[in-house]
Amino acid sequence: MNEKRVYTFGNGKAEGNAKMREVLGGKGANLAEMNLIGVPVPPGFTITTDTCNEYYEVGEEKIKELLQDEVMAAVAHTEALMNSKFGSVENPLLVSVRSGARASMPGMMDTILNLGLNDEVAEGLVKKTGNPHFVYDSYRRFVQMYGDVVMGLKPVMQRYDFYLILPNFYTLFCYPEITFYTVDAHTGRKLTIPNTTERYLTNLKVHLSGLQPGFSVFFTPSRCI
Repeated sequence: MNEKRVYTFGNGKAEGNAKMREVLGGKGANLAEMNLIGVPVPPGFTITTDTCNEYYEVGEEKIKELLQDEVMAAVAHTEALMNSKFGSVENPLLVSVRSGARASMPGMMDTILNLGLNDEVAEGLVKKTGNPHFVYDSYRRFVQMYGDVVMGLKPVMQRYDFYLILPNFYTLFCYPEITFYTVDAHTGRKLTIPNTTERYLTNLKVHLSGLQPGFSVFFTPSRCI
């Protein structure tokens, strides 16, 4: 087994290349090669495919011990290239965790975006960007993906009933927030209500059944955090 478990890339340099697909997986090998040929891709690092196999042999605690020093060095390398720091409130480094394989398996790999966000970092990013919608939508995506991929939590579908409160319009809301928007019962066109908190609407999947008062709405509550 190759004892080197983590390969870095960034700023036109890489420890791997396109020929190392067996070691780095398809994504890792191609990211390394793109850096070497001058394609502007963000810096990062790849944990080898052998390490994945090793995880199943030695278990979670042992593999974390074996990876600790190399991963921390790779994070520091990425921080230096990005001029930011993982966990910083004022200038945080956020990373995307992408899985890969030696063979191409499109649509079958897991992803976690915006790793590095927490309540404090989110507040700092709001101050830095001036865009709370962007920040909290990113935070929502992280929590949703982390819960699914790492903790195995799945959304629970629930049913809520709503009623006609204006002529030809239905009002939808998501507990515990107040009304978000109305939907024209005849055309299905969404009409945003002033002062709506738009981040709560992102990816809210609503299915209307019928156009009569008292119709049903189905949505995934975890989308409304």
